[in-house]
Amino acid sequence: MEGTARPRNSSGAWVMSIDAPDRPEATGDGGRIRVLNAVVATPEARGGAIRAGLRLGDALADLGDEEPSSDPSGSDPTPIAVDNAKMRGEADGELVAELALDHEVHPLPSRTALRDAANRVVDFDGNYANALVWTRAETPRPLAEYDLVHLHNPHPIAGLASLAVAARRAGVPYVVTTHGVGKLPDLPAAMGMSRPTRTAFERGVLGPYWRVLRGAEHLFALSATDRDRIHRRLPGQSVTVVPNGADPIPPDEAAGERVEERLGIDPSDHLLFFAGDLVESKGIDDLLAAHRLLEGGVRLVVAGRDRSGYADRLRSEEGVAYAGYVDRATLLDLYRRADVFVFPTRTDVFPLSVLEAMAAGTPVVASAVGGIPDQLGAPGADGTAGGTGGEEVSAGVLVPPRAPERVAAAVGELLEDPERRDGLGRRARRRVEREYAWPAVAERVADEYRRILWCPDLSASSVDRST
Repeated sequence: MEGTARPRNSSGAWVMSIDAPDRPEATGDGGRIRVLNAVVATPEARGGAIRAGLRLGDALADLGDEEPSSDPSGSDPTPIAVDNAKMRGEADGELVAELALDHEVHPLPSRTALRDAANRVVDFDGNYANALVWTRAETPRPLAEYDLVHLHNPHPIAGLASLAVAARRAGVPYVVTTHGVGKLPDLPAAMGMSRPTRTAFERGVLGPYWRVLRGAEHLFALSATDRDRIHRRLPGQSVTVVPNGADPIPPDEAAGERVEERLGIDPSDHLLFFAGDLVESKGIDDLLAAHRLLEGGVRLVVAGRDRSGYADRLRSEEGVAYAGYVDRATLLDLYRRADVFVFPTRTDVFPLSVLEAMAAGTPVVASAVGGIPDQLGAPGADGTAGGTGGEEVSAGVLVPPRAPERVAAAVGELLEDPERRDGLGRRARRRVEREYAWPAVAERVADEYRRILWCPDLSASSVDRST
């Protein structure tokens, strides 16, 4: 398709011209639909949304290895060709290696001058100046040559907005995976922001984020909860529920011994594991409070980047080991050795760490927030009822946020019942294999790309295509 501006319909979504009624016009790339998969990130970040965006892009690029169909009837799906890009970061080489990416990731510039200047002028009570990190669309090929741009990660918002604006100026529609829609609105309360900080956050982050989503051709929500929130805020916007995926984590009998030797854990000890950024919104305080309520012989291992000064506190807690940011091999060993993965987050979207624990066959106790009930197979996670705190569901146990006593009770019951733990772990692994394998997730996204390009009126409607 030509890189000329596309008109918009009455709902504000892009309307694309299609020469053929049954296929989008080829871009000249061997009959493939050309997509830019772009991941927004600050130079220091390497969190779940970044990993998911990169991993999805790699799985989509695998689909592009297929040869275009020679069937003149056009009945076979049009193949896609994906270029992957990410705002340049300090740990990009490590990320590519840890995720075992097969396809090149093109670096986009990370412009930090505005953030650095703001930090010199204002004493922020958090890393909020990171929102000012932006980028230029220095893409592998001219932006106008793409048929579609797929954006990931809301932070930094200046980076997301700059790519959305660049796509619009090039006349290329963009879609967004809404990694932050179930979390960003709740962050002020979850992180205890002061009134001035809350006001700045709502005007400088939330407002631009909703504007980017409103201007998108289509949104990919990670859960039914996110979809419903989008529909309430942006009625009429086109939304499909497509979750993050997870790679299988096969058993390894030597994993436990490696973890025990590295962290000085007795083989007879029960092991609880948490993986994620160490910030207040992840429920670290609730995790520690819950651990204190458990009887002896229960060790807690915490892995992740310390972003809020928790490291010294963790090291001083009896029965707690802080592993820091660990490499992929060590992370997988910790999932395998853990008796229970505990994730008492106060607000979240669709955390990869929960999916990874499930993929390892480790039973999960997690907060009933965001898309976690969907991940664990809660009754009503399709948006009709929702999971209730303290409820055992298909692949784990849901507890209320900010309730360490409920976390401790749920964990304690599991530790006393190995047969129940094993059953939850088996169901969790099967659920990941059935629902969250990356190739299947990529196929669903690619089908939506084709639908957007073939049927702009349908993609711009409020019809729910979540099934």
